[in-house]
Amino acid sequence: MGPPASQPENNTTSTIPEKRKRTKYVNKACKECKRRKIKCGGQQPCERCQHHELECEYAADNVNSDSQNIEKLLQQVQSLQSRVESLSARPSSTSPDWRPEFLPGLASTPNRDRMRPTRAPSFHGPTTSIFDLGIARKSLRDRGITGLERPGDFTQEPTPVASPSIPLHQDELLPFFSPPVEPFWAIGREEALRLCRVYQDEMGTMYPVIELESTITQVNRLYDHLGSLSSSRAPPSPVPIIKDEDINIIKMVFACALTAENSGRSELAMRIFRNVRDALANLMWRPADIQTAIIVTLVSIFFFQIDEEALAWRMIGMVQRMCMELGLHRAETYSEAGIVTLGEHKASRLFWSVYALDVRWSMGTGMPNHLDFMDIEPTLPRPTGEPYLNSMIDYCRIAQKAWRFAGGASTDYAVRVEEMSFLDWQAMQWYESIPEQLRLPFPESIEECSVNDTNRRIWRLKSLLYLRGNMIRILVRRPILLRAEHISQHLVEASTVVDIAKASIRHLNHLNKVCDIYRLQQVAFNWFLVSAVAVLFLAAAHAPAQFSTCSKDEFYMALELVEGFSMESYVSRRLWRSIRHLRQLAPQMSFLSQGQVSGPQEPVPTANMADSRESIGAPVSGTQTCLQDDNLQVDGAQMSRELMDMYEAMGESANTFGDQNSFNSNQWASSDNFMLGNGADLASVLKDFL
Repeated sequence: MGPPASQPENNTTSTIPEKRKRTKYVNKACKECKRRKIKCGGQQPCERCQHHELECEYAADNVNSDSQNIEKLLQQVQSLQSRVESLSARPSSTSPDWRPEFLPGLASTPNRDRMRPTRAPSFHGPTTSIFDLGIARKSLRDRGITGLERPGDFTQEPTPVASPSIPLHQDELLPFFSPPVEPFWAIGREEALRLCRVYQDEMGTMYPVIELESTITQVNRLYDHLGSLSSSRAPPSPVPIIKDEDINIIKMVFACALTAENSGRSELAMRIFRNVRDALANLMWRPADIQTAIIVTLVSIFFFQIDEEALAWRMIGMVQRMCMELGLHRAETYSEAGIVTLGEHKASRLFWSVYALDVRWSMGTGMPNHLDFMDIEPTLPRPTGEPYLNSMIDYCRIAQKAWRFAGGASTDYAVRVEEMSFLDWQAMQWYESIPEQLRLPFPESIEECSVNDTNRRIWRLKSLLYLRGNMIRILVRRPILLRAEHISQHLVEASTVVDIAKASIRHLNHLNKVCDIYRLQQVAFNWFLVSAVAVLFLAAAHAPAQFSTCSKDEFYMALELVEGFSMESYVSRRLWRSIRHLRQLAPQMSFLSQGQVSGPQEPVPTANMADSRESIGAPVSGTQTCLQDDNLQVDGAQMSRELMDMYEAMGESANTFGDQNSFNSNQWASSDNFMLGNGADLASVLKDFL
């Protein structure tokens, strides 16, 4: 009976209807379907609204709206990235004057990047003006001539106008901009190639630390690579087309060329240097190599171009140590595999260029050079095909001896005639050994020679070698000019050094008239100019009857060049500081206290100039003069007038004192009547420029 009993149960189960499942709504239904709670297809318009001809509207969905906004932002980012890639290579196909309008870092410099006044180093060598002025000021103060000194007067040189300084902060990088190629956005291909040639003309011919053809090849490869990025949407290759070290070398070549063309003042050059600065800091901690040494050498040249000689001296010292780490001062190093692969001629040119620059910066700063010639192996090969550099190598050996001789004379006024004569003979023999194509017609026919575009480069080399030879001869004869009795005892030698200074001034005046060599390289040439001016001034001050009239023409030539000085120049600031001390010393000298100077001179109208400027001969307090002149803004014309008035006053005093200034007078040498005992102090003020 079991089966019949179970039958009703099975029938009951089979007759229970299944529960109907509700159809799911679409993710987004229109408002009409939602109101009637009916199915919506989600189309625009949906089927029901289209059938009944109703307006089909959908409510906004916040989640979907955010997704769409993010998608739009991503599209904008991709569009901007494509635009940056296109514009980064744009200079290769546009004119050199192209400048990207959307780069504020290249269009203007923030206030915090402005050049700040340079802080003078705490140590000053025996050939610097601060060293000599310190001795002179102490001597004058002990005799009650000058006023009280202020703290830091010897260690901080007052600067009429802010001088360039390298800021220590980190630059802010613009978004999406890659630092290795940033400067190239502001410089087109043709402009880049032109700057390479400018560098070669202005600096490369003297110190061949790089090869022009190799650099031009690297520049073309770089701009070709940038051009390919703009024409292709493909991501850049992970393998660099050019090494970072080579890019930094190119950047510093541009910076040096820009400063040379703009007399040491170029905002774009400073921005390029800032771009290299961080990489330079990292290079200092790496093992020494040739490429790093080249970069730091170019940085040293750049510092010299912007009148930062102390920094140039410091940087070239680092390069000198790198070269010694590499063993470039030893002959056996050049046969090693690494040097042979790189090129022994390239390494040789680098080492000898660094050596010559080290001696040059040491002469300018008064600080010792970093490598003595005795530490260089005598059999070390010299660079081939570089006549100027080989001449400079021989020059540096004599210059190191002259530097020691001049340093000793800074504290000992005794004239060492034999040593002086030997060094002078060596300097003349060196000039005679220079290849004929690098020697000037010596000395009378210099002004008759013409300078044009075809021989401009060779004339720069000729002029620098000629002036360097004169500079050594002036330097070793400096003790004669420091005291009046020395001039009376060595009249022939004194006349010789005056003639050398006059010849240097005539040559600089000729360069300034016929070409732009002097204008573009004032940083280098003004050192020779101011030294020659100091020679004529001291000679006329100690022996006006003998030298004042015969040197007047050349002195006025030099003053015309001084009028063109930029007051941002380090040399011009040193000259103005010496003039300030001469103005303090002037009231104590008889030729000014006797009323030889005419009325007050009209100062150059500037914003910071005091209205009640005292004349040169006015007996004002030294302290007041110092306080007035610390913040005084002057120019080359003002300095020229100051020197001219003093020089003319010395010439007029020669007639007033008569035989007292004659070398035939037995009392002249001992009494020093003309200077009232201040001749040595006057020499101390100016002897740094000799």
